[in-house]
Amino acid sequence: MKKHVLAWVIGGAIFVMILGIWVWQLPNAIQRIGGLNDPGLSAIASMFDATKRSLSPDLIKAQAQLNSNMKKMGQTISAQAVQAAVITDLKNKISVKDAIKAATLENANAPLLPVAASKTQTKK
Repeated sequence: MKKHVLAWVIGGAIFVMILGIWVWQLPNAIQRIGGLNDPGLSAIASMFDATKRSLSPDLIKAQAQLNSNMKKMGQTISAQAVQAAVITDLKNKISVKDAIKAATLENANAPLLPVAASKTQTKK
């Protein structure tokens, strides 16, 4: 029973904190919706905007380098895929030649089967 009471107390405290923050921010929200100026929000937005602008050239350079590296990696992967296909084809050809040689050697070493004498057909 005590666990349930503790859970209700913690839940109630969290609800009261959320409600308090909402009531505390309500005037700012009304000002923003009404088109009035909110200096706190404007300051935060301008700080993020300045940070975005200052990092922008570096980010563009990094993005270009990343794109270049990805293109090179794609070309390398394509070349490796072609080489792997050629190697697989050569392995298959070698295994076919080996199989043909083995079959030829088995046939050469196999005893000859006796050939049955052909029956002459007689007319009745």
